[in-house]
Amino acid sequence: MDCNAFLAFPADTGGRDDDEGDAWRAHLAACRACEDHVLAERVRERGRDPAGFPCVHLAFHATHVCANHADPMECPDATVVCAPRFREWGLPIRDAEGVAATYVVIRYCPWCAAAVPSSLRTDWHTELAQLGFRNPLAAWDDLPEAYKTDAWWRERSIHGADAAEPAQ
Repeated sequence: MDCNAFLAFPADTGGRDDDEGDAWRAHLAACRACEDHVLAERVRERGRDPAGFPCVHLAFHATHVCANHADPMECPDATVVCAPRFREWGLPIRDAEGVAATYVVIRYCPWCAAAVPSSLRTDWHTELAQLGFRNPLAAWDDLPEAYKTDAWWRERSIHGADAAEPAQ
């Protein structure tokens, strides 16, 4: 099966138990462009635009939806987390129950090696220290609202211009 034939079939063809389903799955496994197409379609089905992410792989994994866990850090099936406030992407580190208290910050997509925008965590702490917040997490309720989200850096063209990042 070539790419044109692959794209002519509906996405649910992969679930079929026949020769066409086998051919569709074999092409999907062998063709990076068609795999990326399918991932992008799944992201769109989740109501998100894959173009707002560093790559389609991070878009797919970061938009994972779980009926049992609203927070990806609590979902054992979530493979990537995004911290928009810091413009960070990471791989969760899970305990025995599958809950992640932290994550390893990544600089490149683990699937395609696309560069991820650099973290702004240090900038966040620096700016808040300049505003008099030495321990921002302890003073969370008193922080300016923009610093509780990604609004603080999105408002600045210096950080926002190079940021392919999902709006939360």
